[in-house]
Amino acid sequence: MRNKIREGRKSDLSEILRLNENLAELHAKTDDYFLPGSKTRKSVKDWLESVFEDDNAFVLVVEEGDGLGGYFIGLIEETKPFIKPDFEGRISDAYLEPQVRGKGFARLAYERLKEWFKDNDINSIRLSVHSENEDAISAWRSLGFEEYMKRMKVDI
Repeated sequence: MRNKIREGRKSDLSEILRLNENLAELHAKTDDYFLPGSKTRKSVKDWLESVFEDDNAFVLVVEEGDGLGGYFIGLIEETKPFIKPDFEGRISDAYLEPQVRGKGFARLAYERLKEWFKDNDINSIRLSVHSENEDAISAWRSLGFEEYMKRMKVDI
């Protein structure tokens, strides 16, 4: 079977949860601020179920073999009162399994998300990427994203 991108379905939930756990494990290895996926499965499952019911959410998946090799979630969110525009797009989740990386799926998913955002009158997209994830930073930059803010934290 050839890999392809398609809109996600509720029936993909268990596979998306598996992929999310892999993403969470990567985050947890990078920074102990993040919980491993095994500790967040129930809350992530509840959140994903709500995403599939939300008209302001768009889920894409990468089919690979008999399962999924990646997923992307786009959300339309209201901004704070001092920000223009009133709404903006956010790519909340983006994950590809190692064996499907470098094959253009991130670009294809981004193009689909961008069209969905445009169709919903959204003209700004943001995302977060860990400052130590150089591969992801490079990938997002290649798609036109630029750094515009820095998030900072301190443990007390």
